[in-house]
Amino acid sequence: MLGSGQGLSTVLLAVLTIALTVAAVRLAAQGGRPLLEVLWPTRAALLTLLAGLLLLFAAGQGRELIDGLDAAPWAHLAWFALALLYWSFQCWHWSRVELYLAFGTDRAAWGERAGLILHLPRLYGVAVHVMALLAIIWSAWATRPGVAVLAPIAAVLVSVTFFLLLVSRRLALLDALEQKGLATGPVARALTTRPIRPGEPLRRALGALAPLSRLVLAGSLAFFALNAALGGLWPVETGARHGSAAIAFGGLGSWVAILSILALASRAFRFPVLASLVLARIVTGLLVDEHPVRSDPTSAWGGPAADPRPTLAAEVGRWKAAVAPDGEAPVPLVLVATAGGGLRAAWWTAAALAGLIERHPGLERHIVAVSGVSGGSLGAAVVAACLAREQERARTRAPFDRAGVGACARGVLANDFLAPTLVAFLYTDVLPPALTEPLGLGGRAAALENAWAAAFDRLPGRPLRSDGSWHNPLAGPLLGLGDDAAGWLPILFLNATHEERGRRVVASRVRIDQPAFLDVWDLHRLMGRDLWTVTVVHNSARFTFVSPAGLVRGPAPESLPRGHLLDGGYFENFGAVTLLEALRGIRDGLEDPDRFLPIVIQITSDPELEGHDIVTDGACSEPEPLPFGADDARSPWTLANEALAPLAGLLATREARGLLAVRELARAVRCAPLPTGAPEPAFVHLAMCGMGARRPALGWVLDSRSREAIDGLLDPEGCNGSELAELDRALGAAPPAPAARDQP
Repeated sequence: MLGSGQGLSTVLLAVLTIALTVAAVRLAAQGGRPLLEVLWPTRAALLTLLAGLLLLFAAGQGRELIDGLDAAPWAHLAWFALALLYWSFQCWHWSRVELYLAFGTDRAAWGERAGLILHLPRLYGVAVHVMALLAIIWSAWATRPGVAVLAPIAAVLVSVTFFLLLVSRRLALLDALEQKGLATGPVARALTTRPIRPGEPLRRALGALAPLSRLVLAGSLAFFALNAALGGLWPVETGARHGSAAIAFGGLGSWVAILSILALASRAFRFPVLASLVLARIVTGLLVDEHPVRSDPTSAWGGPAADPRPTLAAEVGRWKAAVAPDGEAPVPLVLVATAGGGLRAAWWTAAALAGLIERHPGLERHIVAVSGVSGGSLGAAVVAACLAREQERARTRAPFDRAGVGACARGVLANDFLAPTLVAFLYTDVLPPALTEPLGLGGRAAALENAWAAAFDRLPGRPLRSDGSWHNPLAGPLLGLGDDAAGWLPILFLNATHEERGRRVVASRVRIDQPAFLDVWDLHRLMGRDLWTVTVVHNSARFTFVSPAGLVRGPAPESLPRGHLLDGGYFENFGAVTLLEALRGIRDGLEDPDRFLPIVIQITSDPELEGHDIVTDGACSEPEPLPFGADDARSPWTLANEALAPLAGLLATREARGLLAVRELARAVRCAPLPTGAPEPAFVHLAMCGMGARRPALGWVLDSRSREAIDGLLDPEGCNGSELAELDRALGAAPPAPAARDQP
């Protein structure tokens, strides 16, 4: 369905495209060949502008670059303004250089091209700021930041003012320096370009450029090399210092210079330098698989028989022994499925679980399993890590602080995780492995994983273990998340998709065995060793292009390739299929299943999911026919349906398959046979509903207003009120039992 946020982006992109097309047609009609002759030398600047246009208005994740600026620190706003100035300066400077080299410096010889040659570089620089301003307006339309939007707008205005002063008053400044006698000799020669004739040999023409231009060339190369090193060695620190918007726009500015320099090198050496480098990079990408899934090399085991993990039945038995001593009182058995959706899904998952834990004391001990996809996997893993943190703290300072779980999760997820990914993507991942690996430079996959772990490390008041050590559960192995005696942690089922075969690949601290789990691969068994928690989360959340497909290698010493992992949402975005299998496996493994009251919570994070797409099945009964509404016939692809119908059908089928899985999960819960007098099980769907025109971005940074709006989704008087009441009913019939040491 086409929501207001996506609709506005489509309209903006369409308007910009039409305006540019009309302008191009008019100029072509008036100038014809002269227009193309002027545009071609400036293609580097033009390409980055088109890339920025597509990034900001066509890509689903592009808006997130701007979303976080409403509450960004002043340092990030300053870096954002400097990045805009840098990009616009590079567009203007290298366009002027290329035009001088192509047409000379004598304006009289430019002829009918004079207006274009004179004004086009400036228009490029202004276009950078216009795009940024339109992106801020679009972001404000979707996120409703209020007066906070004035801060990034002010940054754009400051940048464009400096740019216009630079390009329009530089000659006046040079004249003033000459009148004061300060622009003579070496100073004048550094600031002025000697005459260049049209068609003059390139090497001689380059020598006629002002030394300042050659200094810009050297500085641009040094700036790119510096950022490649920072992106490979310290992407997390670099991203935290500058913010994602500054890194993206500054990176586009760097690529204006790099593309221009390589184009000049191709002409100077009469050899296709740029084309050769691009071809070599493509070939190395085909020959070398650059993004292996990271794992713990110390945890390898010698074959399936040595797998140290328990079965699902054994782990559920451990939970039962801890929370359900002998008796007849019903015991809540809570299972959670949480959908993908980037950082908004992670935030909503964490807010929902932490909020319910705070509202229902002891509930954390009854959440047996969580099946997560993409951003939902991140939220579930962060809540598990925060539970472990508070359990460790409660060992020495009882009681258990349930409010601290939510504060911990918010402290982790309020960070900008896009920035470190971008700095590695723009500067490091474009380099060949033969260069990056010897230098120890990591790529964007490692940058994102390390950013999640670093966010947990930055939390204040870190509790220490009894031996005085500090443990970061996100940075540690997945099998260590739940084996601590401090308390029960839910079993995580984190879903990824196998690229080559399309099947689910699930990672968990229990074995993914049949008959409970069908047609699925166990990631730990594929690799024969444990993985870091952040890596397992990332395998479930490998967004298209934002994260690369991860290469799976089998057990050592052969370490044979076993395919690649993609985002779990490719197969099914709600986590419902895996949770349904886990529910059946848990029921079959319990000796007294009638004593346990199943409570299944489905968390979805799509604000455009509404109407009959929000599954809220009540009592088990014959399902009514699926209604058909006006929105069911609406599509953003209508204008190009002839060409895009297959792609539209594939994307819609993916979502429909997930909704079907949720309905099957709901009916499996509500329609299971009940013993006489037993309370009814519960299926609770917590949706990202009632958001109005607000559309939180789908990516790795989330603005403060969207975080506040998502937190409000647990309001009993809000759109999830009836679902929360259903949960209250079930927990009233089977109350959770806090641990004795957690009592105040």
